[in-house]
Amino acid sequence: MKRIALVLTLLVAACSHGSGPAAPTPTPTQPVVTPATPPPAPVLSSTCARLGPGVKTANCGDETPVLEDDVYGAIDQLQVTHPEIFNGDHVLNAGLYYMGVIQILDRRGICGVFEGEDFGVKRDNSFCEFYHILTGKGDVHRNKYKGSCSPASIPTPGWSNPGPPPAPGCSLPRSQTLGCGDAPSGGRFFNDVQAAIDQVLKEHPEIFDYGQALPGSRLPLVLDFPKYIASMETAMVQRGYCATWNGESMEVKKTNDFSEAYKIQYQDKWVRRDDKICYGICYPASF
Repeated sequence: MKRIALVLTLLVAACSHGSGPAAPTPTPTQPVVTPATPPPAPVLSSTCARLGPGVKTANCGDETPVLEDDVYGAIDQLQVTHPEIFNGDHVLNAGLYYMGVIQILDRRGICGVFEGEDFGVKRDNSFCEFYHILTGKGDVHRNKYKGSCSPASIPTPGWSNPGPPPAPGCSLPRSQTLGCGDAPSGGRFFNDVQAAIDQVLKEHPEIFDYGQALPGSRLPLVLDFPKYIASMETAMVQRGYCATWNGESMEVKKTNDFSEAYKIQYQDKWVRRDDKICYGICYPASF
């Protein structure tokens, strides 16, 4: 019995000094990565959000306008508070114009909606009215009441115009523009677009031919136009932008507040990178 007790004592001592087999190392668990929630598109009118969409069928006619003073009063206020949008009565950027009128009306408890033709307004869902507030030449349009509908038909249920899809890697939701105009000072994203062109020229020399440069310049011929566009989209995403090709220009945005359009090619043949490549800005973002 003494011999057995001695053996047990030695075994216990050995284990207490760590000479026994090592305990298995627990397998580290991978952290659960929750995808980032994309920021919402700009809410232009909290009144419209509160009232909700209109009905698909309504009785429409030429009734006496009720909200006319509110609509034209909002235009007058916008001209005073944001004169940079105007040159006299000429509107320099339709998107900023519509957006400004909508936001002023929103503060007055009126829902304003522009869906591509008429400017609609409603204070509740019992009726809505329609106006033309911008001429075809881009001037402020007053005294152009178009009619009303009862119940309210705006915002049109399901109406959307999402445009081309954003490039892979864009975390922003789609946006819908109210209108566009000339970009001020050559574009806010100009320097980053130029840097992206530099990056693509350096990383993908195989898709350019300097031997067939644009006459009188050192701008190379683009041998693979789809790859040029895809590479530019990728380079812009790497810089924190969303970018997409609309068939004529590259549209770029960092938020859905606005987007800019860049002509990064001449005649779909050569690279373009002069200081006038940004030719338009849209409010809200166009894609």
